[in-house]
Amino acid sequence: MLEDAWTDFSAERVQEALPSDVRAHYLQWVNTYPDKEGRLEELVAQTQQLFRMAVASNPENWMDPDPEKIPVTGYQHAFNMMIFHLMMESGAQLVPEVYTLMTRADIWLRLVQRGAVTPSPRIGAMGSPSYVAPENAGVLP
Repeated sequence: MLEDAWTDFSAERVQEALPSDVRAHYLQWVNTYPDKEGRLEELVAQTQQLFRMAVASNPENWMDPDPEKIPVTGYQHAFNMMIFHLMMESGAQLVPEVYTLMTRADIWLRLVQRGAVTPSPRIGAMGSPSYVAPENAGVLP
């Protein structure tokens, strides 16, 4: 069950998931600058580490031992962050909405670090939001 809270964030999966315009831009950039060939893999590894460190900072979270996995709830934030850094580095012009996505990813990371969001709580921990009815629920015997 805890394993279901984590998903693969490997360079192969990210490259397959890239939107077609981003993929075309990336391939053109690598063609123009062959020394950037492995940069996508480096950015993915940095993003994996950033998200895993945020989760590990809260002892209430369970960590998947696979270093290429990140919490499912943070996948889209990690994907957006990785694309942002890739596009910025390659000189692409970004629309203002992209900066909003980066802000949301940063907020998510901070919430995880503070413990306000627990993307993969340990066994027995309650997710948020949660509710447990009192034993007698206000009913008299």
